[in-house]
Amino acid sequence: MKFIKRVCLIVLSILMILNCVSIAQASPIAKTYDRQSYVAIAGTADETYAGFSADLLLVKSTSDKDNITKEDIGYIGQTIIEADGDYRFEFYFDKFTYDESGTVDNYEIILNVNGENITPSVTRAEVMSEFVSFQIDFEKFGTAVAEIENMYNLKAIEYTTIIAFYSNENKLLGIKRFIKKTGDDPNVTYGYNDIPDGTSKAKAFIWERGSHMIPLAKDEAFDVVAHTENREVMMLTIAPGKDETERNFAWYDIPGVEDVRIQYAVKTGEDDLTTFPEENATTVSATYGDVDVSEYEGLKANSYIFTYNNEYSWGKATIKNLEKGKSYVYRIGDKFGWCNKIYEFKTDEAPEEGFKFILFSDEHSTTEESSIAAMTLSREKAIETAPDASIVYALGDNVDLPGYESYYENYFNRKDMTSLPLAAIPGSTHDYMWTHQDASLFGYHFNMPNQSDTSGYIKNVGGNYWYRYGDVLFIGIMHNWHTYHKMNNTNVGDDILEETKEFVKLATQENPDAKWKILCAHLPFGYNNDDANYVEDFWPSADEDFIADNGIDVVFNGHTHRFVRSYQMYAGKPVNTDVLSEVTNPEGTVFFSLNTSGGLGKTIARDDSWMAVCDSTGAGYLYSTRLSYFSTHYSIATVRTTDEECSLTIDTYQNTHDKLSYEITKTEKIDSYKIIKTKK
Repeated sequence: MKFIKRVCLIVLSILMILNCVSIAQASPIAKTYDRQSYVAIAGTADETYAGFSADLLLVKSTSDKDNITKEDIGYIGQTIIEADGDYRFEFYFDKFTYDESGTVDNYEIILNVNGENITPSVTRAEVMSEFVSFQIDFEKFGTAVAEIENMYNLKAIEYTTIIAFYSNENKLLGIKRFIKKTGDDPNVTYGYNDIPDGTSKAKAFIWERGSHMIPLAKDEAFDVVAHTENREVMMLTIAPGKDETERNFAWYDIPGVEDVRIQYAVKTGEDDLTTFPEENATTVSATYGDVDVSEYEGLKANSYIFTYNNEYSWGKATIKNLEKGKSYVYRIGDKFGWCNKIYEFKTDEAPEEGFKFILFSDEHSTTEESSIAAMTLSREKAIETAPDASIVYALGDNVDLPGYESYYENYFNRKDMTSLPLAAIPGSTHDYMWTHQDASLFGYHFNMPNQSDTSGYIKNVGGNYWYRYGDVLFIGIMHNWHTYHKMNNTNVGDDILEETKEFVKLATQENPDAKWKILCAHLPFGYNNDDANYVEDFWPSADEDFIADNGIDVVFNGHTHRFVRSYQMYAGKPVNTDVLSEVTNPEGTVFFSLNTSGGLGKTIARDDSWMAVCDSTGAGYLYSTRLSYFSTHYSIATVRTTDEECSLTIDTYQNTHDKLSYEITKTEKIDSYKIIKTKK
């Protein structure tokens, strides 16, 4: 990061000479300034002068003090002495000139009240020829923040900051001007859209007044194109593509970016992480736009505040034709060039033979230390348990409120987000609310493959999606709050149910050769929170089961904040109550309701008649009117589809956290379930 030179601050010493105070200005620069200097004179007189007018006369120190002429006087001023005897003069003065040695003409103060000399009461006399300092900070491309520091706490002094843009030939292409007063918020920012076409250099200047000509950029100028390398996009995440040959990406950036793109290449060595191998890279155009939820004003719940309209832009891209068993590097850019941050990810050697994926639910990211610690440590422990995992699946309620970007910032501020594909579905109580009229930022942050723009679709959230990885078909349901309404007998959402059923049916029909079919939703998909009653729409009779009849092997959901595993179920009834940990060629579907990975566990009523496992003993508990962060959960699924074995194993783990530090003190496996399929 390059910085414009700080402006010098010159403080004058106080010289007491007889009845006069001499003020002088020293400078390391031997030239005449054509600008005003700011003078501050202060003192404390006898309190008997309180309320009187004090008169100030500033005269050349070489003057005949007994015969002062008009030419000798540089400044005349008045102020009122305060109740405690204090007084202060502040004014601009343009009479100071410098000689070749850098010294300045001296002036002396004569101060009196009603003709009585009180000059000895002066305690401070100084000149600040430059009273602010600044630097240009390029934290991200296209935006410069001039950080202004009013070192003397001066009041209501007007100054001008200008950002100037130049071509390679030092031609001035445009300026961005800011006029402020001390005491205002001093920081000034120019944005991406303020950069004129053809700009290659920029420079910042600051004056107490704005009438000076802008000089050409010289050695202090910085190269705008080069400073693209100081930019880093925000909240970047990688997601699965429609199959193992693709990856999807989503990120945030400053508003107004254009010609957004992503570039990727096979990694040939560690040097590729510092010097991008552009000669071997492929460039892909991205879709992009500004984050805007303004249409939801007045429709959202009062507690869900959206303050980020047009403060960010979003970008999404898909890269294709990835080779198996390779490491790749990638970076983000736009019309001005490429960001400096280079990321990497790996592809599996043989995903068709098997892989692992990690399941999280209800991480509830907030800005609270306890929330951040619990979800981050839980995630790190899961990746430590399965370092060879290929995918992470997040089952909703990923953040605690749908409209707070700070919650998403903490959610994405984890090192695996840019390298380990994350598939996500929203939670219908936190990532968005129950109705279409509650805005969400979820859809801006995630880029899911094969996503429907009709089935289960909500604006700014998205629609149902599916993807294939190896021999596994994953189906993500973006919202199934029809289940919620069925539980509460509100009888709404029938159209959404039919859309969902049709989407599941078509996804399975398009992947008839998938050996495993997995359905993921946030709300329980087929049973409610508190008992064993299945929703009749999926099981209309004892001989029909929509989910099982479409070949779904496993259903994962979150929301309940407890760990539940059912028996193999068909049409609302268990089909294997004598099998607890391993099953071969089973009928029906097994349901997993995953506990929270963010440490907000709880215990609620349940009917065990159809549950093989329901373990809430370590789920956390209500504690001092707040939910605890003392335990977290995650599951790891292992797929094997070789000639020797075709199996799917789901292992579920519980972390115990220290009640003060939230560090994990113990991790134990609380459940393991294996499904085996043999050739028929």
